[in-house]
Amino acid sequence: MKKTLLLLITLFTLSHLKAQETWTIYNTSNSNLTFNEISDIEFDNQGNIWIASWFNNGGAGIAKFDNSNWTIYNTSNSNIIDDKVIDIAIDNLNNKWIGTWQNGLNKFDDTNWTNFTTSNSGLPNDKIKCIATDSNNNIWIGTSSGLTMFDGTNWITYDTSNSNIPTNSIVSIAIDNNNNVWLSTEFELVEFTGNNWNVYTDNSELDGNGNTIGNWFGGANSLKIDNNDKKWMSSGYGIKSFDGTSWEYYNYLGTNSSCLIDCQAISLDIDTNNKIWIGFQQECNNGGLLNFDECNSYLSTNSDLPENSILSINIDDNGTKWIGTFNGLAKLEIPLSVTENSIDSKILFYPNPVKNNLFVEIENQLIDSNFTILDINGKKLNNSALKVQRFINTGD
Repeated sequence: MKKTLLLLITLFTLSHLKAQETWTIYNTSNSNLTFNEISDIEFDNQGNIWIASWFNNGGAGIAKFDNSNWTIYNTSNSNIIDDKVIDIAIDNLNNKWIGTWQNGLNKFDDTNWTNFTTSNSGLPNDKIKCIATDSNNNIWIGTSSGLTMFDGTNWITYDTSNSNIPTNSIVSIAIDNNNNVWLSTEFELVEFTGNNWNVYTDNSELDGNGNTIGNWFGGANSLKIDNNDKKWMSSGYGIKSFDGTSWEYYNYLGTNSSCLIDCQAISLDIDTNNKIWIGFQQECNNGGLLNFDECNSYLSTNSDLPENSILSINIDDNGTKWIGTFNGLAKLEIPLSVTENSIDSKILFYPNPVKNNLFVEIENQLIDSNFTILDINGKKLNNSALKVQRFINTGD
């Protein structure tokens, strides 16, 4: 007799409880980190955290942290070209690309250092502003002299004299799922498809000189793309989003301020649940960290955040927030809390195990209800509504 497996499903409502947050702070006083000003944070494919140091012309190199041990690289103990590091990008081959304040670009493969400057490469400017890598391991470098692409052999620079790029000054770079390159500038959002330049401007609000409001205060990681392909960026005295058609501008000094907590958004990231996190520099108010979707703000007065001026934020695949401040590195873990709601409906899954297609047979009461598939860490993999493919008469 053929046997089938009937599963009694329990539905869970997942939420974040602020009381369960865990903060861990790393600085020069309590760890082997040798600098407190954290300009960038990146993750390699082995789970190591790479941390850059720079602010106001000062820097102390980079650090590698494997969650237990620190390794410091600076000009006194390695061949890194400069201790003032603006941005780090890591390609699919686990090469680290390190952009410096005034001395060009480093490549580090965990053993060898390769230095690229205007004197030995196709770099148009030694002052690196931002770096990104695409899925083909092309390196995209933003400077005040245009956008440069390096494929490991060839250098191509796009500027206003040889392309339709609207400006030579690039603030931040992001790569979408189609390998299109997105740039934020002082006035525009720019898309480069490899063949065409598409320039998007929000003309609904202008500055005092009649210019569109762009990325005035953001750092190297102030442009991000969410799971719905919406672009989020630092803009003017707040942030903007663009969904391909419509703009929305949240201005700390304007009427549509939402829950912004300061006027200079330096760094942004998107968490595993597609929520926007913003790091502010303390300028018009208290600075701090903001979960924009839930309007939860974190300051040194209401949390263990060590400093209210934030230079960088990056969120790993487990949803852990890593925050770079003027006073060290902060790690924020927000575990999922579970509210259990049981239902007495029988659901049949097959085949088990599944490779490509999973079939589900359910009772009528669950038709058109929503479901979300999460991995063990709470990362959203998919969400949709249960739809009827065919009715089966059970004979009940």
